[in-house]
Amino acid sequence: MQFHTIISAIGTRQFDDALFSLLRLELGAEEIVVHRYRPRRPVEVLASRAAGGAKALESAVRLYVGSYHRRDPLLARLTSLPSVTPLVGTIHADEITDADYRRRLFVNRGIQSKATMLMREGELVTTLSAYGRQPGGQDRSVALLTEWSLMLGAAIQKHATLVAPSRFDTLEAMISALHNACAGKLSAREAAVCSRILCGYSTEGTGLDLALSNNSVATYRRRAYCKLGISSQSELFRLLLRSGSTGEG
Repeated sequence: MQFHTIISAIGTRQFDDALFSLLRLELGAEEIVVHRYRPRRPVEVLASRAAGGAKALESAVRLYVGSYHRRDPLLARLTSLPSVTPLVGTIHADEITDADYRRRLFVNRGIQSKATMLMREGELVTTLSAYGRQPGGQDRSVALLTEWSLMLGAAIQKHATLVAPSRFDTLEAMISALHNACAGKLSAREAAVCSRILCGYSTEGTGLDLALSNNSVATYRRRAYCKLGISSQSELFRLLLRSGSTGEG
């Protein structure tokens, strides 16, 4: 086993590689993602790796963080169970009844199955998910993740405490920074939409979070960009950095 490699990589950029190497070797995982969920905050990605490289996983991670985590049947199943931790479960693409979720996060990417280990600490939920492209192997995935759960869970949670936290660990902090960066040019709704764009929310995810239609989200985004003289998410982020609102230095 490569547990020693994972342990020695805790808190470093090599942690993702060590974790992926173990799960690829033992479970045949093609992709791994570690998410952290906290009430009233954006979903965080603590680690991610894919056999096909970052680009192969980037769009799927953006979709999931933006809104599709709310439709994750395996996450819903595990969080509904008694507060034992860690919990382990798997799901096959054919079991997913949400056709859009199945198509965009599984079928279109050739993903056959997902195995997830879930850890709770109060309201904080952390998950390790391994995605596979080969049929079968779900029983083995459950058995191994269950066997390793205490060690992996402890390593992941320790890593999460050591990696540099976001300067904006709440949406409220992001909104405040935006108001400072934009010299009060944005309305409350425009700032709320832009903060979620910067946190990686999709249009759909922003709408769900703010109880707005996709068209309304697009309208607020367009108005905000016009007021700021920009045209993209990357320009919005650069504006925030140039303002010094990140508190860096």
